[in-house]
This record gives sequence, structure tokens and C-alpha cells, in this order.
Amino acid sequence: SEGGGGKGIRMVHTMAELRVGYTQVQAEVPGSPIFIQQLSTNARHLEVQVVADSYGNAISLYGRDCSVQRRHQKIIEEGPVTVAPRETCVRLEQGAVRLAKKVGYSGVGTVEYLYDLTTGACSFLEVNPRLQVEHPVTETITGVNLPAVQLQIAMGIPLHKMPHIRKFYGQADPLGVSPIDFDTCPQNPPLGHCMAGRITAEDPDTGFKPTSGAIHELHFRSLPGVTGNFSVGVSGGVHQFADSQFGHVFAHKPTRDEAGVLLSQALGELGVRGEIHTNIKYLRSLIEKEQFRNDQHSTAWLDGLIAAKDKPVDLALTDHAVVMCGAVMRAHTRHHELEERVVDALTRGVPPEAWMTNLSEHAFHLIFNDVKYALRVTQGSPTLFYVRVNDVAACEAEVLTLANGGLKVLLGGRARVVHAEPSKIGLKVHVDDAPCFFPDDRDPTRMTAPGTGKLLRYLVGDSERAVEGTPYCEIEVMKTVMPLIATSTGCITHLLQPGASLETGDEVVSVLVEDLTCVKVSEPFAGAFTVFEPRKLTIGSLKKNSALVTHTSNHAGIIQILAGYDFTGNDDPVTPLLSVIGTACLAADDFAETKQAVSSRADSESLAELAAIEQLLCTAVHAERIGAVGNDTFALSDPHTSKLALGQKDVVSLAVRRVKDLIEKCGPDFLPMRHFVEQFEGGLQMNRVRVLTRFLETFLDAEEPFACSASFEDAISVLRSRYKGDANAVVHYAHAHSRLARRSALVLKILDEVDTRDATDSGPCLDAVRRLMKLESASRAGYKEVSYRARQIIVRKQDESRKSRRERQKAIERAGGKNLLLSKGSESLSDFGLASAGSMYGSVDDLGEMSDVTSEAESAGGPNGGTPGAPRATRRSVGTLFLDNTNTLARFNSYANLAEANGVMRGVAELHLGVGQGGVGDSATSGSRLSKSPPTHPPTPVTFDPSALANNAGGAFDWSSLFEAPSETEKFAAISALFAASGVLLANLGPNAGPEVFESEPGVTFVRLDKGRNLVLFAPSLGHAVAALPEASALQPEELSFVISYPRLHGREAGDVRESAAAFVSGQNLAGAVSSSTSRVAVTLLAVGATPQHFTFARVGASDEGTVKGRGSETSAGAEDALSPTAQKLPQRRRSFGPLGETPGSPLEPEGEFKEVVLARGFWPHVAAQMEVERLGNFQVECVGMIASRSHGRKRAVDFVTPSEYAIGVFLAEEFVPKSRQGAKLPQRDRRGFLPPPG
Repeated sequence: SEGGGGKGIRMVHTMAELRVGYTQVQAEVPGSPIFIQQLSTNARHLEVQVVADSYGNAISLYGRDCSVQRRHQKIIEEGPVTVAPRETCVRLEQGAVRLAKKVGYSGVGTVEYLYDLTTGACSFLEVNPRLQVEHPVTETITGVNLPAVQLQIAMGIPLHKMPHIRKFYGQADPLGVSPIDFDTCPQNPPLGHCMAGRITAEDPDTGFKPTSGAIHELHFRSLPGVTGNFSVGVSGGVHQFADSQFGHVFAHKPTRDEAGVLLSQALGELGVRGEIHTNIKYLRSLIEKEQFRNDQHSTAWLDGLIAAKDKPVDLALTDHAVVMCGAVMRAHTRHHELEERVVDALTRGVPPEAWMTNLSEHAFHLIFNDVKYALRVTQGSPTLFYVRVNDVAACEAEVLTLANGGLKVLLGGRARVVHAEPSKIGLKVHVDDAPCFFPDDRDPTRMTAPGTGKLLRYLVGDSERAVEGTPYCEIEVMKTVMPLIATSTGCITHLLQPGASLETGDEVVSVLVEDLTCVKVSEPFAGAFTVFEPRKLTIGSLKKNSALVTHTSNHAGIIQILAGYDFTGNDDPVTPLLSVIGTACLAADDFAETKQAVSSRADSESLAELAAIEQLLCTAVHAERIGAVGNDTFALSDPHTSKLALGQKDVVSLAVRRVKDLIEKCGPDFLPMRHFVEQFEGGLQMNRVRVLTRFLETFLDAEEPFACSASFEDAISVLRSRYKGDANAVVHYAHAHSRLARRSALVLKILDEVDTRDATDSGPCLDAVRRLMKLESASRAGYKEVSYRARQIIVRKQDESRKSRRERQKAIERAGGKNLLLSKGSESLSDFGLASAGSMYGSVDDLGEMSDVTSEAESAGGPNGGTPGAPRATRRSVGTLFLDNTNTLARFNSYANLAEANGVMRGVAELHLGVGQGGVGDSATSGSRLSKSPPTHPPTPVTFDPSALANNAGGAFDWSSLFEAPSETEKFAAISALFAASGVLLANLGPNAGPEVFESEPGVTFVRLDKGRNLVLFAPSLGHAVAALPEASALQPEELSFVISYPRLHGREAGDVRESAAAFVSGQNLAGAVSSSTSRVAVTLLAVGATPQHFTFARVGASDEGTVKGRGSETSAGAEDALSPTAQKLPQRRRSFGPLGETPGSPLEPEGEFKEVVLARGFWPHVAAQMEVERLGNFQVECVGMIASRSHGRKRAVDFVTPSEYAIGVFLAEEFVPKSRQGAKLPQRDRRGFLPPPG
């Protein structure tokens, strides 16, 4: 009798149930009398609202039907009563009034009855002497404000003086005080029908068990005729000691059916999200059930549905849809958790682990309704998810993050709102406000609390046996005693004391399971999962298979993959994309789509022009389809258009030009057309190249930091320094790198297209391919295939250009040009790299006076010859040469040194030299000076191919041009320019001189000199040089010269560099890679922006046909037979070398090993050979300059490795003085022209 809200009531059928029920009632209503009533079945709960004053007056305000109950607590109330005849209702109302008068009741109360649907009999149930929570139902249908009436009764006001009561009884003067005969005066008829639903914190899926917790969001949308009352706010909660009801929704309409429909709509607009479960969805399903609509339910109806495990049927929200929403929510949460963890590590300066950067792959299980789903979720972007069930594609879902932290998930063409709630025992989400729970795997050895509450008592003792499916303890939840059911069979151990507070997931007892095979486990899903269709991509009126739709979807897929994400649109997005880029169909579709954005703002003239452009593109599409398009061009039927198209690369370029004219004419209104211009400017081929280049650059932007770093941590440090303050950018690059394998496979396909389409003709694309080629230098194996494919493209491009290059060289020979000589005019010796600053040798006029070094033809006045009286550089004569007063050392530190004056070595030189006389190497006499007689043959112009040089810009070459030039032609031109600086023209050495590339290592270029006795290799790295060495040694050269790109020159000490060079030579010699026939190895290390380093090594004990006995010209027997190609005797090699020249052998220098030639250190190898620096054994030598002599009566040789090729060397020499004699003897210093003996 002291219960309420269904508490303290139990229905029992046996004595055992009576004993259990009696104990539970005692706990729920302590101290209350307990009595027994007869059970009434198939009955309706009807109640009458009564009002009585303290003057003996009592009235009824119609009745209410509260038959929809669970556990004897009302869920739905409505009024007036419609299930019983009106006569029965009047009889019940009169009985309630008589009861109130008989007991002298004063106030507002309720008299409750049970109405038997079978017999129509009525039974008294109880009286509630208070104002009940469902009183608004009566207020709505009568117009009486019951709380106001309650207060007026307490104030002593009689009923007939209350305005609401007088109005309800039809009194003309509501504010009057005239008496009313309530027994005979008629009441106003009910004002329609009112239906109410109680909102409770209960879980219908578990038998309406109460739940408690915080409420994060409460959204109620009021409709006409709908009222909502709530006891919590948007940030409140329901605690475990409160009643489960926290809201009440009332719907008022003229009829019962209309009121039911309105209440269902109102519940559909009500949303509650939080830690609690609610009955909103279930309540709505009850109202829509046919039995309720037909008014055929009873008080036991809802309990029967609960016992039958009835659940609301939502055809749209199926189990599979719930699983998909849960999978997307868990993957989204994991993605952001990993991202936040990586960002936190970067913020603290700690490089994250590599596995943490894979943000877009998630594999896990979800259990829903005792079915376990094996899920794998990949992401196409931070907002695009691909879900696979049992490794079978199930859905593609897009998400939008809401302001409150929830997700709007687009699934199967329908948007669903999903929120996640924290839970210790699984994943809890709300899908369209419907709570859905994904529990963790069941642990049979633990029994836990399903929610908050208080432990009352154990029903199974400690260390006793509990049986699965039977209660083992009782807990109190929101003043209701509920049993906890055992989930395993076995002996239990109590872990908590009675009276302890419980939280969700708290372990109550541990279980020693008797039979693990009998443990209930979730069944793995094995059926066919529902496939949810992805959102369709629609672009205007274009068809699904149109070029633009194909381009848009597959282009997005490639971008996703390059960013490290997944793409499931098709297995190969590259092939369909390549089929449409660079086509007229794509251009026409893109223009049609862009045109729609500006058509509404265009005037008639502009619309006509747009239509003309569209027609032009349609013509191109037609021609393309019938195969009339060749090289992106075709004939236009319109003469005017044909005339305009003559200057265009193709018809699309013409369309682009006309669109640009429209944009310029119409201004900002046509700015959307800029997209079309940007895509197709330059024609269809440029559209294709632009797209491919963008893909390659996207890959490179992410991978270059990792390729250039020794480890993943180092790369992260590089990215952190590059993107200071933007840790998310670092995370995105690291995530992209984590999917290197798939991204590399995609780039290989793109490179195949680049190769097929000759996209490297475009500078940006060529740069991108060169950058990809450089990835090979990294230690990571993931770049090997990409780098090798890029290198193949560069090599093929070079091979294709080689034929045309050789044809140009043959044209030079046919023109009679044998040497590249100085042209008249602004060229000076500095053009050939003989000076690095100033005019070291004076003007051309100065040189013209030197008949021993300059022919009369060369010294004759020309258009740009020396100006009489012009100031000349201060100079001193050393022999027949002039040095400026800076004594500048002519070392080739850059290509600017090779072409100092103009920054260019001229490609075309018209030299008026007679063939056979007066030319270089064709001396008329054998005297010490040249003859000045005029030539006997007319001048012959000599033409040199300008493509082999620097295209009028000396800065166009740098050291990298020797190794990784954009084309083979440019690389060979750079090499030729290097040799030409010392007067060696490779084109004149014959077709086998080179440059050539090795078959085994295409990245290494080599030149044959002195008929193959000397081999010069140009390698982009030490590794490339090592790889090419076996093939080079197979040619058995006597001398090997390596010119190697060595970026580590920057910041390294000279001694370290020298040791590296020595280790390279000695290591390869010990490994047997250097041929035994090779007696000298020269190493030149280059890096852009660093001073070149040159080292020469000679084999200890090696000699050319003999051994030098002294510093003179004496040679051993047989030396006279060793001749150079110019019939000169070859100089002999010393046994060992040092700053003092020849030194005796040492046990530490065994025969066959290589020892550095110290005197040659710092010289370009060919310069050291030309100047024969070994002859100055006692001097520290710097080569100032060099020039060819014509005074020996022989033709000038062009092979720089033969020591006597240049008869005169100009040196700055300082005698070496040992430390023991320093101070006693001053070193001698001199500048001299050194003339080695002929032969």
C-alpha cells in the first residue's frame, strides 16, 4: 500500500514464487503492510478523476484508461474511456463520487477500477489520494486546471465558486458564486481525445530493466496539439535512486485514432542521447500495433509482449544497418585516436612508431544480437569508409561530423545520425536515437553488473554452485528489486559485499566453470550480408559512362590511393582514367558542365559564342570517334574557324582561346570557365601530361623526405622541421608512406603511360621522372622498381635522341669542321675555361701578336676584334705567354668557369681557316714560330651543332648535367663541353669514342680516349661506378678515370674526402674489379656548389714497357717502341710517388696496389696528364693555364690522356723544402712555361 509506480506488486502462481515475491516486496517497500489480492485477468485499468471540497461537495471529471502497463506501472494513458460503454463509465464515476463523500475526502484524487473485457464486470482496485502524473489527460479533455483547483480547495473555496468548475458545468457566469447542483447539472462533453506516453529510462530489449546515467542531448520538437513535460535538462541525468520516468508527452486530437497518430509523430521527433536507454522507439511501436489501435489490449498485454521478447520492427533499421553504423563509428573513432596519438608524440618531439601511422585500415569484430561479425574497414578519406564482412564488400559509407560529436552516416541512400556512448563492456551507439549495444566477447569466468545499482543479497552462497539461467543475486535499481541471472554453471566466489554500489561492468562474482564446452558463445555470421548501394555520382545531365564521370570518379580514386587511402570503385582506377584523359570527349563534357554555371548570367551574344564553342567541341568528338583525329588536329568545315585554327595546336586549344576571350570580355561572371581553361590549355596532350605529372608530384611530395632519410624517424624529423606548427600535415605524409607498396604499383602504371605518351617532352613531367629516378639512391627497397622504371624512361629518351645527335655530328664532318675553334668577336680563351676570373691572357689582339700560338687568320681584325687604344690587362711575360697580376688558378670549379665571358660556349662558329694550312695542327713549318703566309685555300666555314652545348646560357649546365640531364643529348653536350674546354672535340675522335652508356648500368656514361687505352666514366653515385666497373674492366683500359657525383662533399673535410677516394680505389682493386692491365685510376668527385676534388692513383710497380731511372729522359730498353697515336714515345710511370717525386719502394706498398700521385692532386685528370705534372717532383705545382703549341711541325693531337699532347704547360711552381731545412733555405718560386722534349 506504500508502493506506487508498480513497486511492491508481484504476481505469483506457486508457493515458491510466493516466497520469493514476498521477500522482494519487503525490500521494495520496507515497513509497509503486505496483503494478497485475487488475480484479475483480461481486464482493463480504468480510473476516475474526483474532486471534493471541504463542504461535502464531490464531482467526477470523466475517466482515464491506463491499461498499457509493464510490471504494473502505466506506460500509456488516454481519456476519455472508450473501451467500456458510456453507461458503465457513468456508473463508475458515480461510485467514485459516493466513495469520496462517504469518507469525507477533500482534494483531488483518483479512484481506480478493473474492467473485465469478457464479462463487463467492474472491480474496485484502489484510491490514490493525490494528484497523479497523468492528470494533464483529464485537464485536456475537460478544460479544468487541476493544480489550481487543488490549491483553491486548500484555501477553503467551495467548488461552485471556482471558475474552471463553473465553466465545466456550463455556467454562463464563470466568475459567479451561485450554487450548482452537481448531482443533476450536466457536464460539458469531453473536448476530443488525449493520449499520453511516459518516457522512461528503461531498456526494452532487456525486459524494461531500469538504467541510469548522464543525458548528453534531449531534443523535443513541439507540434500543434502536443505537449511535453520533462524532469531533466539537456545536460542532466537519471541517477540510480530516482524513478525511471523523466518525461511525459501528451497528444490531443478530436478522435482516438487521430490522437494516436499524433502521439506517434511526436515520439518520432523526440530524441534522447546519453548513457541511459529509453523506451521511445518501443512506445511508438506499441501505439502503431493493430491490437492497440483496435482497443483490444489488456493490462497483461505489454508484459506478454516483453515475455515473448517482442521488439519494435524498423524495416529501414535492420540488424545489418546497425552493424554497418557501428562499424563506421568504431573505425572513425580508431582513426582519430591514432591520429591524436601521433600528433601528441610529434608535439612532445618523439617520432611515432611506423605502425601508428597506418590510420586507414581497421580490423575488428562486433557482436550484435548474439551474432559475431568479422569486419574489415578501410578508408578512402577521413570521411569515406569501405566496410567488408567476412572479407566480402558490404557497403561504402560517407560521414559528416556533427557539432555534438556525432556522425551523420550516408548508408544505402539514407542518412542516419549515429552517436557513440562510453561503455566498459562494449560499444554503445545510438542510431537515429535508437540505442544499440555491441558487447565484448563473453567471459564465462566472470559475472558482471549490467548497469548501476546496489547489491542487496546473494541467492547463491560463496563457493556454492550457480546454474546458468537462474538468479544468483538481487540488486536494487531505481527502487526496484531485480535478479541477476547466472551466465555460466560452476562454483562462484563472491567479490562484493551486500550493500555495495554497482557500476556498469563491475565484476560481482568469479566462476569456476564446470564445462567449457557448454559455455554459450556468439555464433559467427555465416550468411549473405546485405549489400548497401553506394551513393551514385551524378554530374548534371551526363550519363554514368560519360568521359567526365569516368574521369571524376577514377581521378578521385587515384588521389585517394596516393594519399595512402583505399579505393574500391574498381581494382584498377588508372586504366579507365587513361582512356578518357586527353580526349575530345572529356573536353566536351567538361565544357558542357562548366557552361551550366555561367549560362544564366550570360547575354545573348555570349550564349551564342558558348553554343559555337560547344558545337566546335562536338565536332571534335565526332571526328575522334570516327578516327579522323590525328595528332589532336583535324580539318574544320567552317572556313573562318579553319583560319583561326591554323595557329592553334589543336581544336581544343582553339576552344580554350575563345573561352579565354569570353572570360576577358564578360569579367567575373565567367570566372567558373577558368576551370576548363586550366584543364585544357595547351591542347589535349597537355591535359594528359598535366594530369600524369600531378600524380607523380603528389607521390614525390610524400616520399622524398623518406627516401632521402636514413630511417623513418629521421624522415619524421625532416617533416617536423618543414611543417612547424602543423603536426597534422606530418601525420598525413606519414600515413601516405605507410601504404608505399600500393602507391608504388600505381605510380608504375602511370610511368608506363608517361613512357607511351612521351610525356617527358614536357619540362615539369621530365623533372618529376628525374626526381623519381633519384629515389634509387635511398636505402629503402620500396622505391627500387619505381626508380628503375623512371631510369628506363630517361635512358629510352636518350637513346631516341642519340640517332639525331649523331646525324648532326656527321653533318659537321661533312661541312669540313674538324675542331671547335674560337670565333671572331666576343669569344676569348676564357670561353674555353682557361680563366676563372678576369682576362688572364689579355685580349684577342694580344694573342694575335703571338705568332707561336695564334695563326695570322686568327689574329686578323674582325667585326668584334680588339679596339685600338683600348685599355689592356696588366700582364707579365713568361716565355711567350702573358699572365695577369692575379695569377688565377684555372681549375674548372663550375660550368661558369668553362664559359666565363658570355656564360656560353658558342654552338656555331664560322672560322675562316684554310683546310690543310693555317688551321690548328696544320703547321706550315717546323720552326719555333708559325708562318704568317696567307692560306692557299679559301676560308671554309665550320659549323658545330648548338644542341650539344649550353643553348646560349653557360648556367644551363651544372655538375649534375653530367649525370642526370633531362635528356641524353643534354648530358652528352655537357660532357662534350667539359672536354672542349681543354681543346678535345669528341666528335673528331671517331664514332667509337663516345659518349656511350653501359648496358649493365645505363646510368653510367663513358668515353673512349686514345683508342680505348683510357676510359672516362661519368657515374651519378659511387654505387653506380661500382656496378659499371666490371663491364669497364672487361675493356682492359690502361687508365681509368671516374667522374662521380658525390653530394657528401658539402661540409666534409678534405682529408675525409681523400680517404673515401682512396678506399674506393683500393677496395675495388682488392675485390678484383680493376683489370690487371690498368695502371692508373683517377677519381674526380663533384657536387653542385662545392669545389671539385681530384685524385690520381698509380699501381705500385707498374710501368709502361720499362721503369724510369731518373728525373731525366732516360728510359729502359724497349721504351722507344711504346708510341702514342701521334707516333710519340709514351712517358714512363714512376714506381712510387710523393711530394719529392720518386721514392724507393716500401714493404708497406706491395706490388700491384695503388698509391696516390700526390703531385696530381687537385688537377682535373686530363689537365694533369696534359701538363705532365709528375716532371715537377720537387715542386708544389698549380696549373695556371695551358695552350697548344704549333712549333713542333706536327699535327695537334686531340686525345688528352697522351702526356705530350700539349707542348706547353704554364705552372705556378714553388719548390718543396723539407722541414729539416726550413729556415736554412728559402723555397724557390717561379712562374714558367714548361716545354717537354718532343718525342
